Amino acid sequence: MPKELLSLQGIEKYSDYYHSVLEPIFFEVLNKQIKSRRDTFATGHFSSIPYLNGGLFSPDYDDYFSYNESKQTIFHNTVIIPDEWIKELFAFLETYNFTIDENVSFDEELSIDPEMLGRIFENLLAEINPETGESARKSTGSYYTPRVVVDYMVDESLFVYLKNKTSIDDHKLRAVISYDLEDNLSNPLADDEFGKIIDSLSAIKILDPACGSGAFPIGALQKIVFILQQVDPDGHKWFEKQIINTAPEIKRVIEREFANKNFNYIRKLGVIRENIFGVDIQPIATEISRLRCFLTLIVEESIHDELENRGIEPLPNLDFKFVTANTLIELPGTKEQTLFKDRERIEQLRELRTQFFSSTNSERQRLQLEFKELQNQMLDRMIETRGSDEITRTLSTWNPFSHKVTGWFDPEWMFGIESFDIVIGNPPYIKERGNKDKFETVHASPLGKKYKKGKMDFWYYFLHRCIDLVFAKGAIAFITPSYWIQGEGSSKLIEHIKKELIFRQVINIGELKVFEAVAGHHMVAVYEKVNDDSQFLTYKNLIDSLEDLNSSFETDRVRIHTFKNSEVFQSGKILFDNTDGGLSGSVKLGSQYFVSQGVVEGTDKVARKHTDLVKEPLGSGIFVVNEEELVALQLDDREKKFVKSYIDSSDVFKYGLRDSHKHLLYITKQN
Repeated sequence: MPKELLSLQGIEKYSDYYHSVLEPIFFEVLNKQIKSRRDTFATGHFSSIPYLNGGLFSPDYDDYFSYNESKQTIFHNTVIIPDEWIKELFAFLETYNFTIDENVSFDEELSIDPEMLGRIFENLLAEINPETGESARKSTGSYYTPRVVVDYMVDESLFVYLKNKTSIDDHKLRAVISYDLEDNLSNPLADDEFGKIIDSLSAIKILDPACGSGAFPIGALQKIVFILQQVDPDGHKWFEKQIINTAPEIKRVIEREFANKNFNYIRKLGVIRENIFGVDIQPIATEISRLRCFLTLIVEESIHDELENRGIEPLPNLDFKFVTANTLIELPGTKEQTLFKDRERIEQLRELRTQFFSSTNSERQRLQLEFKELQNQMLDRMIETRGSDEITRTLSTWNPFSHKVTGWFDPEWMFGIESFDIVIGNPPYIKERGNKDKFETVHASPLGKKYKKGKMDFWYYFLHRCIDLVFAKGAIAFITPSYWIQGEGSSKLIEHIKKELIFRQVINIGELKVFEAVAGHHMVAVYEKVNDDSQFLTYKNLIDSLEDLNSSFETDRVRIHTFKNSEVFQSGKILFDNTDGGLSGSVKLGSQYFVSQGVVEGTDKVARKHTDLVKEPLGSGIFVVNEEELVALQLDDREKKFVKSYIDSSDVFKYGLRDSHKHLLYITKQN
């Protein structure tokens, strides 16, 4: 990208910078092959910018851009971004050193890599919605997962998968998965075991059902590529697998990169094309996930000015890899009686998805029309056989090329696959109080009718759904709050787990801080979909640091226990630690009191929706106030009787409480 265009220096040369430079770079240059560009952008600094494709740079309706010049004249005055704003942004950005290399945990550099996109995503979600006065993060329960946790969950779920597929010795598998290369020497693979691992990885299907910024799919991609580097260093075996039954355009790209010994590009392209998938209900999440896939490919490219497009391969289209949809809602009706009888067109649809992955801008538009036509043909057939039923109406509204949320999710219709070998993620943590609309949508669905329970958390539904989405002997890895294992609202979830899953690894993170904005204790659980409670699980209790996740030995920083799965299910609860902490004469709180729920305070802070009712600034305390706000109320002695010290879950730790210096105005109908 020429500095004359994209830099603080470039802004000084161009007035109306957004419309004169940024819009053309995105929509007229990066989105178009050089031979298709307008004359204005086929020469000068713009001409040196390669075509990238990927759908990332196609204008959407809310970009207010049109290739029709008369319409664009109108849009020009719709979006007005002052040059000064962009100058301030670029001045800030140019204080950093950026890389497009997605660093892994064992190879960090002093630069900002694409993992930063996860932080950006989290902060965008934290922004206040002006309509509701609440943050998107609060309403969606979305939080960015630290890399060390992602790496651990990816490693353990891959171990379960590879163990079942290859039957290779545990020590050998852990050695090949680990970033520590020394343990490979003490646990060498047999000749036939290299091929087993390559075959298994080429066939794996991994889903993140709430993909957020793509941390888990990208983490899985990085680890698969790392393993392939160990078991297939010259890339030949992976290359042979990638060109089998492959569309001519993709095959050409793979053969060219193999000739140039760009093995990592071939590995990454193959994993993105065949192995990783993501769903999220937020369009920004799927967009950032796609962007991270693009960046991980771009880092493997090199500029060659003498070659066409400067030697840069256009990016793939990921519309059928990361979809914006509601994971928890299934297609209505019975698939076998409708959609999936039409096997001929299902196969055509699968072939169309393959072609779309590597299509250029003009081809992409043609294939979108073909997809819609094929979709309509399938729907017409359904109407002929069944009439216009609910599933027909539902499918007729799906547009995978739109940024709008699809209200349902079906892996065969959207991805062309039935189930997954690994389901991994950080599902949203949301309580029903204050989020009734989200719960009611799922409560009314088949999933909700089967598993609805009072006092449940929203993420329970994700585990219920994922049990159905994973293959037998498949792995599920989730990070969640830990209260549910003995909670009142989790009885149906515990029963479902007991019936269809076993625990393989459980990490009690306890008081260690995982998410900056989330209070409470958390845990990581890795499950396998088998019904055999005689199998053993490993339970780790972290004391000091998240870095001890991978510890294999008990120390003063981590406690490790082994149980049979049958031992941890007790009286409808799950019990991993049957100790009382060593306190002499201690009793369980539940044996002394019955606590239905904690205090139900009124609205704790002023949100934008309250501004018509109160004059206090946003964020001010209402029923929960700090010391300064309490003094400002100037309460008399009679009123002070209704002020109570306020403790929430973030103030509770083992054997004690922290004083948060917050106060609850305990006002009821009686007082």
